[in-house]
Amino acid sequence: MPDRAATQPDSPHSTAWLLVVALGFLWLFPMLLVRGMSLDGVIYATISRNMAQGLGDLWHLVYTDTQDTFHDSPPLAFLLQSLFFRMFGDQWWVERLYSMATVLPTAGILVLIWRRLLERSSPLRAFSWLPVALWVSLPAWPWIYRNNYLENTLGIFTALAVYGSLRAVASTRWWATWTALAAVSITAAILSKGPVGLFPAVSPAVIWLTLREHGFRKCLLVQFGLLICLAAALGLMLAESAPREFLSAYVKQQIVDSLQGRREIVDSPLGQLSLLGTLLMQDLLPCAALAGGCVFWARWRRAAAVDWELRGPAWFCLLTAASASIPIMISPKQSAYYAAPSWPFYTMALALWCLPSVQALVAQATARAGCGRATWWLRTAALGAMGLTVAISPLWAGRLYRDGQLIRDVERIARIVGPHAIVVIPRSMENEWSLQAYLYRLHYISVEATDAEATGAYHLDFADSPRDLPNDFTLTDSGLTLYRLSKPSRIAALGDDASPDR
Repeated sequence: MPDRAATQPDSPHSTAWLLVVALGFLWLFPMLLVRGMSLDGVIYATISRNMAQGLGDLWHLVYTDTQDTFHDSPPLAFLLQSLFFRMFGDQWWVERLYSMATVLPTAGILVLIWRRLLERSSPLRAFSWLPVALWVSLPAWPWIYRNNYLENTLGIFTALAVYGSLRAVASTRWWATWTALAAVSITAAILSKGPVGLFPAVSPAVIWLTLREHGFRKCLLVQFGLLICLAAALGLMLAESAPREFLSAYVKQQIVDSLQGRREIVDSPLGQLSLLGTLLMQDLLPCAALAGGCVFWARWRRAAAVDWELRGPAWFCLLTAASASIPIMISPKQSAYYAAPSWPFYTMALALWCLPSVQALVAQATARAGCGRATWWLRTAALGAMGLTVAISPLWAGRLYRDGQLIRDVERIARIVGPHAIVVIPRSMENEWSLQAYLYRLHYISVEATDAEATGAYHLDFADSPRDLPNDFTLTDSGLTLYRLSKPSRIAALGDDASPDR
């Protein structure tokens, strides 16, 4: 039982922060130690690992030995992730550690934005845990941070750019420095994910439209200064041949082809509005229900809510979020997580809406007898849950979370073929992207698609393929479930150690 000192009322905000940290930790930490990741996450990890080992550089991204030019994404996120591989080595959990680590700076910047928006409302600034709690509560939030998406890095820089603009319009002495920081952050956002990182470029205009605390001239000055600094940063970068050539290929292969529908196309009856439907119905609806529940509960408990003037900050967050998510709908290539950089601003708008009710509920709860005892139990439960999770984590460390059969086949193939080999596949298997990604990420094994017989290399095909084996090839006794592996008969006669790829 808690002692007398422990039952005294404590800061409700520190308790709330501990609960938010515990929620995020329990969402993410168990997944740090399991194997298997989304295809995009495996590809990004492979490129980052290669860069850390000297295979490629910032403007020459290397994916595999047979696909040594990668232009599907800008390079900055790979460079940052490669630093983790340099620190921790080529371990299978490094990419997930990096992905999860991006939560911390993003959350920190969101707190700074919240406090800046509520600068004149000191009692409300302490509720900076509320928007973070709603953000962490989004159903899709754990998914992107478990799977190493580029949006995780992108979200850091876009949030920092918004914060830089907020500071710039409010500063008299350092406005140029904050403007430059916002421009550099937008440049970094573009180099992390592409044009979707441009939305903070209109933040000064949105500030003037919604907050009305700063003069039109000042907002206009910051807006033009931001655009000039951004143009200068991009111009200086494109003056060099290497980034110019890389980004030119990226624009053609990713942006132009996506806009013209030559890449993945959304498969939904809503068409290009599917992103909006997913955002509203799957991502934001549960979060909005949680915020609405707080409002309803406060009214049911007759908690006296203070009528704070929060419409300006709420509209700022809502318009910022819309500027981040709505432009994505011009492309027929869409995925729900593309809107991830807008999620913090939607949840901040919801937090501002329910904030008076939450403040009243907290005040009512802290005034009740036994609040200190309840606080002690909440803190103990949060710390205990995190400690227990860490203690039992060896039970699932290394287990297969997804792509179990595929990873087991990859491991069997690697034991026979050996690392740094090239395996021949038929052109009908060119779209086996996950197979190719895991082969190189785990064992540096590349694939070469061809319909011609390659007499000196292992051949891989679907397990149920009706095709005959190539001439003078024999099946390996590999126990594969999804594929069949064959090798030249002369190698089979001499044993696997005679493989020409070793």
